[in-house]
Parts: sequence; structure tokens; C-alpha cells
Amino acid sequence: MKRFRQTEAPVLMELPDEPFELVRVAQGVVARDTFIALDGSYYHAPYQLVGRKLDVYVYERVVQIYDGIELLVTHERATRKGQRMRRDEFYPPDKSLYVTRSREQCLHHASMVGPNCRELVEGLLSERPLDRLRSIHGLLGLGEKHGDDRLERACARAIYYGDPSYVRVKRILEAGLDSEEIGSHATQMSLPVYEYSRSPEEFFGELIAQTGVEVGRC
Repeated sequence: MKRFRQTEAPVLMELPDEPFELVRVAQGVVARDTFIALDGSYYHAPYQLVGRKLDVYVYERVVQIYDGIELLVTHERATRKGQRMRRDEFYPPDKSLYVTRSREQCLHHASMVGPNCRELVEGLLSERPLDRLRSIHGLLGLGEKHGDDRLERACARAIYYGDPSYVRVKRILEAGLDSEEIGSHATQMSLPVYEYSRSPEEFFGELIAQTGVEVGRC
């Protein structure tokens, strides 16, 4: 005890203000969309590191992403599955403005495409709008690839058939179905009827003569 008081006690550090917090260390790969998946949620990382495996330190309230010993970002920990903890500066410069459009900007863009596109986007925004923004950005991007007229027709078709989603609109455009009249059905082709050119008796005549059993009967 005397040694402790004379030698060790004077160099002891004060206890931290907050209690020690256990941490879980995981690893995650930066996906092409610049997010790392962890426990069903997603955490943003710099776009320059797409494909890189990074260390993820999981605390009770925050998540920290490291590249080696370099701290890249500290996110609040997600509170539900599917939540995306985003940092706008981590998007590539050519995508940043596009993917960070506000709800109002998305609706305005959809209105410029046409009423059906506007209706479809409004439907997506009516349920979990923050989660739906990514699909809406993808949907509006289809207009840049295929043209606004085709996008408007594809949205009308998706709404008509009860599947107003980004995936359905994309498939309609890829298949060229937007050019078909809504409600029309392709004429079913009549299939040819094939018949044997020779009767069964020609093949099994000897067997029939020996057994007395007709082909096709038991």
C-alpha cells in the first residue's frame, strides 16, 4: 500500500466522464452505390473507395468507418432496417446534384414529364418517402435514357396494370411495351396440329397380331 501511494497513485489518470462503451468491429465493402451494408442498414462512405473493404466500429449510438487508422466518417447509428445514413459529399460530383434532389424537385421534374409520371411519383412519395427517393431518382433518370415521351407512356401502362414502380416502368421500356396500346392483347397464334403420317399398326402390326392387344388400350 505504501508503494502504491508513493509511486503509482500520483501517475494515475482520472476516470472518463462517460462509462466505457463496448464496441463491435466489423468489416464492410463499399458497394457501387457508395454505401456499406451493416445489420440491414446502410452507411455512406466516400465514392473514391467503392470496392474497398473498410473497418466499421459499431457503438451504441454511433457508427464509425475507418480506412486503416484513418477515421473517414462518424454516422449516427441507424434505428431501423433499410435506413440509409447519408452524407451528400460522398457522392461523385456528377451524381451529387441528381441524387440529392428534394421531394419538391422530384415532383416538379415528374410534372414536366407528364401527368402519369407525376401520379406515379406521388404514389411512391406517399409511403416511406425517404426510402423511396432512390427509386424515384432512378425512375426520372429513365427519361434521360429513353426520352420523356416514352417514360410518360410507360408510367401510364404501369399504373393501368396495377404495378406503379420503378422496376416495372424500367422493364416496360426495355421491352418496348410503351409503344403498345394499353389494354390491347397480342393475337394468340394458332399452333399447328401435327398428325402421324403412318398409323400405329404399321409400326406394331406384328405385336398386335401376336398379342391381340390394340395399341393405346390396356
